[in-house]
Amino acid sequence: MQRHGRADHNRLLAIRVWRRDGRPSRWGFTVSRRVGGAVARNRLRRRMRALARRDNAALCAGADIVISGRNGAAEASFAELSAAWEQLLRRAGLLNGSPREREPIGSPEASSGCSSR
Repeated sequence: MQRHGRADHNRLLAIRVWRRDGRPSRWGFTVSRRVGGAVARNRLRRRMRALARRDNAALCAGADIVISGRNGAAEASFAELSAAWEQLLRRAGLLNGSPREREPIGSPEASSGCSSR
């Protein structure tokens, strides 16, 4: 299954996305013990869940999304984490209104802002 997914990362977070046409999107969150102790890892997971709730309505349907916290993410402010989060979702083409890279401007997918990658 991992061979068909798409991965990306930045300084604080990593994302892996698998497309699932016509089904609701699902989220998964992972934080390694390298990130910190149990309190730091759980705080980071809570922050990631809060960001997922915030952006769920703007998310393109039909994807399985796994977000992983990287070293330094537990010490980052919520604003820094939020900026890193949005950067990854936009790069993956998951947020409505994401910049288009491949579809022509007049195509139906380009107007919805959702990527079929």
